[in-house]
Amino acid sequence: MSKVVLASIIFMSLALLLYSAGVFLERKDKEVWPRHAVLYGIALAFDIISVTIITVYAGLKTGDPIPTVITSNVNIIEELVGVVLLSVNVIWAIAVLREGTDKQLEIYHKFSLIIWVLWLAMYFLGLRTGTNLG
Repeated sequence: MSKVVLASIIFMSLALLLYSAGVFLERKDKEVWPRHAVLYGIALAFDIISVTIITVYAGLKTGDPIPTVITSNVNIIEELVGVVLLSVNVIWAIAVLREGTDKQLEIYHKFSLIIWVLWLAMYFLGLRTGTNLG
């Protein structure tokens, strides 16, 4: 496995740790606090770094332009779906923090776990296919 792929996996795993910590702390607290949004935000940054690393690496390896790499590489598509899911969770957490009602918080609690499970599926799919790039 190349060092570049390993770096991508490390950043994605850091995203997993921080995102999971945020989700389970939020569930334990039964409230959304700024620390949860911060954990989600840092996890999102690591997720984006991981996708960027692997996209550039795949482009350099194949010689294809980045748009072609993105649309033709299943691993990158899976990782981008994960970025979108985590982005939704970050934005939603911030919205609930700013002006959330009890009903919005209740809905957020239910769906944040679903979003995390979907993101986790993308993590494992990306891990499985990403190691093939190295």
